[in-house]
Amino acid sequence: MLTDVPARTDLPTQPTKSFPLVVVDDLDAIRTFYVDTLGCPVTIEQADRYLQVRLTTAPDAPELCFMKPGWGYVDTLGGGFVLSVPVPDADAVQRKLQEAGVTLRGEADDRPWGWRSLQVVDPAGVILDFFHELPRPAEG
Repeated sequence: MLTDVPARTDLPTQPTKSFPLVVVDDLDAIRTFYVDTLGCPVTIEQADRYLQVRLTTAPDAPELCFMKPGWGYVDTLGGGFVLSVPVPDADAVQRKLQEAGVTLRGEADDRPWGWRSLQVVDPAGVILDFFHELPRPAEG
């Protein structure tokens, strides 16, 4: 069903990887384990709120994301697992899911980090965050 959503031509290049995101209370312990102990390269880090690491030094290696509760769109979870899934158009996915009778966690919305995303919860409690990147402002 989601595979037949056409790509929007007005958007930047679509990410090709899904991003598993784990909501954690102790981000310092996560950083110590993955970065200091395992030697995973940091791909994105935002203060004491968010950490994204690559599991090996290979550029195409899987990445894991960690976020503290109470920040961004996971503030009502208090812990849990989110899988961010790139799609060609989050609004089109929203329409398809609504037509299929799926309960949404809200309407598709623009996120401050440059995504438009839509969330649903699967029967196991995993949050699926379907997203596309928003156009970036022109640099001037």
